[in-house]
Amino acid sequence: MNTRDSPVSLLESTVVDPKHAFPTLTAAQIGRLAARGRRRPTTLGEVLYDAGDKSIPLFVVISGELQVVRPEPGDTLIATHARSQFSGECAVVTGRSSIFRVRVSEPGEVIQLDRGELLNLVQSDGELSEILLGAFLQRRLGLMPGTWAMSLCSDRPTTRGRWT
Repeated sequence: MNTRDSPVSLLESTVVDPKHAFPTLTAAQIGRLAARGRRRPTTLGEVLYDAGDKSIPLFVVISGELQVVRPEPGDTLIATHARSQFSGECAVVTGRSSIFRVRVSEPGEVIQLDRGELLNLVQSDGELSEILLGAFLQRRLGLMPGTWAMSLCSDRPTTRGRWT
């Protein structure tokens, strides 16, 4: 695996606003997410979802750590999610295929929200909607420099950008 010595990931080094792309949730925000999801333990090396999977869930890290990797020969580390952070990309909302693999790098516990629950949440909780959807867009923007934000969650490349 291609990793770096610092905790900054490949995505974090290119994203427009790392503070918004990788926010740390408050206890109150996690409580609202927990009310709609289910807590579950994770095991070292467990793959929570893989590239190509559809209707992927959102995972909020209660303890442990998750890695987001681009599955290619010698998996490339894209991001790491620690306590009070969450996984996800535009595919969580759109239902399209994921472009990444999310795996457990330190065992612990997560809150899992399936796509339907996440969609209900973003329609009823303005604060969490802004945080989650904003993060998904920032993350995609960091992977696709030079493209319009309007096309960030599209499954079609624009003429001004390219998929990585």
